[in-house]
Amino acid sequence: MPCNKVPAPEFLRLDSGRRIAYREYGPVDGFPTFYFHGTGSNGGAPHLQTWGTELGLRFVAADRPGFGHSDFQSGRRITDIAHDTASLADHLGWKRFACVGVSGGGPYSLACAALLPESVVRTVCASGIGPPGSPPRGSPAARLS
Repeated sequence: MPCNKVPAPEFLRLDSGRRIAYREYGPVDGFPTFYFHGTGSNGGAPHLQTWGTELGLRFVAADRPGFGHSDFQSGRRITDIAHDTASLADHLGWKRFACVGVSGGGPYSLACAALLPESVVRTVCASGIGPPGSPPRGSPAARLS
């Protein structure tokens, strides 16, 4: 698939009835990797085809609830993504996988790592940002040390 093509979304209906849209990129036999898009975006990320091919990764990019083609989830929290990701992994037949989150998707990749430790083998949080209302930079709760 050329780098500039975005595949049509596929859909998974959860037990709750909510629908998750997702797209697959990279080689079918690549290492299973979930990609969490930035805020204001969706799983239509054509660069993942190139990255997946170059790195040997099979990316699945799901639209987070209320973004793209995925159904809205009232009152959702960042940690809710772990249930959605585990359901999608089961649907795909993935037992172990990596997570990559960029910008507003970073906290979602970290939530999966924290809540699905038996499944997540590696996690990347690139330029991750906190949710609205998180402690401002420099405040004691925001410091790493």
